[in-house]
Amino acid sequence: MSSARGNRCPRPEEMSDLLETVISSFTRSIIVVDALDELTSHNGVRDKFVSKLLAICKKFEVKIFMTSRVPIKGASGTRSSTERAICALEDDMRRSIRIKLEDGNLFCGKVDLQEKVTSKILRAANGVYLVAMLYAAHLSLFEEPGELLDALDEIDHTSDPYKTVYEQTMRRITSDNNPKNKRNLALTILCYSFLAKRPLRVDELSHALAIKAGSTSFDKNRILDVSEAITRSCAGLVVLDKTNNTVKMFHKSLYDYLVEYHTKWFPDGEKSFGMTCVGYLSLDDFADGPCPEVDPSSLSSESLDDFADGSCSEVDSSSLSSKSLDDFADGPYLKVDPGRNGEFKTIDRYGVWSEVQAQDKSTLLRKRFVQYPFYEYAAQHWHEHVRGSDSETTDVVLRFLADGKKVSASRQAFDCTTSIETTGIQVAARFSLERSLVHCLQRHRLPLHYVNARDRYGRTILSYAAEMNSMEAVRLLVDAGADPNMESEAREFEGFTPLLYAAHRGHEDTVTVLLDSGADVNSKDRLAQNALAHASHSKSQAVARILLERGCDPDSEDHLQRNTLLLAAKEGCEGIVKLLLQRGAQVNYKNDRGETPLLLAAQGGHVGVAELLLKHGAQVNYKNGSGETPLLLAARCASSEVMALLIAEGAKKTTEVSRAYKEALKQRRTGEAWLSRRLQCLNSEYSSSRSIQA
Repeated sequence: MSSARGNRCPRPEEMSDLLETVISSFTRSIIVVDALDELTSHNGVRDKFVSKLLAICKKFEVKIFMTSRVPIKGASGTRSSTERAICALEDDMRRSIRIKLEDGNLFCGKVDLQEKVTSKILRAANGVYLVAMLYAAHLSLFEEPGELLDALDEIDHTSDPYKTVYEQTMRRITSDNNPKNKRNLALTILCYSFLAKRPLRVDELSHALAIKAGSTSFDKNRILDVSEAITRSCAGLVVLDKTNNTVKMFHKSLYDYLVEYHTKWFPDGEKSFGMTCVGYLSLDDFADGPCPEVDPSSLSSESLDDFADGSCSEVDSSSLSSKSLDDFADGPYLKVDPGRNGEFKTIDRYGVWSEVQAQDKSTLLRKRFVQYPFYEYAAQHWHEHVRGSDSETTDVVLRFLADGKKVSASRQAFDCTTSIETTGIQVAARFSLERSLVHCLQRHRLPLHYVNARDRYGRTILSYAAEMNSMEAVRLLVDAGADPNMESEAREFEGFTPLLYAAHRGHEDTVTVLLDSGADVNSKDRLAQNALAHASHSKSQAVARILLERGCDPDSEDHLQRNTLLLAAKEGCEGIVKLLLQRGAQVNYKNDRGETPLLLAAQGGHVGVAELLLKHGAQVNYKNGSGETPLLLAARCASSEVMALLIAEGAKKTTEVSRAYKEALKQRRTGEAWLSRRLQCLNSEYSSSRSIQA
């Protein structure tokens, strides 16, 4: 389905409204959803989909029929649902198996062999159609009788049919009988498709495969027909999703298999993919740096046509209208697919081109993404593929980081909003590439103004080094003159000093190094929380002890008048609470909201903290401004241990407490019952299909 313009898929809200409109026109409706488990669970997509469907069913009293290999959250086990296990009919499976086997040269005209293989497949499949089809497709490709018999024998003795068929297929792909170039191509496609942080489009994969190691020039003659390459080399394990022009695993079960065994088949896969990404970013085509900015408000839907042929055209501002600008509001954004004659295609379900990003991209940057389709993925994810490995210090990565123009260009593609120059050291720090950062700092002596410069996020290199717990980088930066008290201007961490970053993460050694380098032990962020408060967030007793020994104020209050004891009690930091009480903290301290350490500990169900506080004289029957006692708050979270402790210390049990406890228990049991059923289902045969009729 598409919009009136024919180039934009409807948004989820639009689809929901349309579905409700259609349902309301019928006296009786039934919604059928097949293979729900194959819908991505990324970002809660599947849960939101089910929740919306169930809400529609309740609103219009319609029936819904879903099939899934796993329990359906929110519907499975409810009173209004019926659950049934279903299996394929043997006769249907037998016919399908024979049809598939007849495609193989080895089975042509050999009825007895077909029957023998079919019988063995049926036994191994145990009623699961997918397994039967996997085996049939796999065995139909054999050309040598001896290899077929070995495969059949392995099938006869397997307890894991998925693993067996994928192992056999991978062995066939990597066999010496398979030409080396075909073998390497198949493994590379499988590797990149599996390791990619989101599904790769066909044009993205074609450019990734065309990269030549060690070269900074791009040879378009190396671009492959990905569809043909997949068909020729991947033995059916990788397929094209024509709905969004992406490459994906044949089935989720293959992905699950590779999660466990990918290092067996491509042990250096992550490094290889990372080097491909960096190699693409290092192309000479990007040597001039970021694209110049163009006012995004000058773009209209008509102007997008200017990119269909890969050329750069002027935009006539007089052609703009509010209607044309509405084309960019809310919905998925469009991208030119050069492989489809310039036809506009919608972005895949992972929303790579978000609303804000699409509006902020300049015309020249759009052109760059069209001409170099792998550039956006490489810019956004290269660091994830190299982080934490020796890839960080390879010549490819270090040469890229040393090229300020190419680094700045990649950063523009990363966030699609700016052409501000960025350096490799800032990028290494931002992306937590510790080895790269240390290597760059050791090789280059930085001027003082550069050491203390803030990046576009308002942070210094030292703040990143402190957050990632890189003591070597911290020492190198401090020796170069980095200011340990420079505050961050980042929106989420405004006012954070490097010390606060380190304390927030619980990095005791880095905290010590920073304090030794002159960091202010009592520095505060914009919420007026000091390092001791952040140690409570990280629940690091070791950091708290260091800070207290170095003079950090335990009575300092944040903007909600919460001191460290209140925060530690709230977080359940028993060790920090003990340290503070030993140093004379006020056990019955309360802020203007009436919060006390015991109230917050009880509310969080932290029995160890509550016991410590009571031993030091906490008021067991204290009431806040709403009349709530520690016992009532413990009852509301069904914390029987805290309740028993408080009652033993003289807490008064009221009818309100009893009522709150019963309600909390009821809610907890409902959740536990659902979780128990879910675990039982997951432990049952993985391949069993399930249906739900609500």
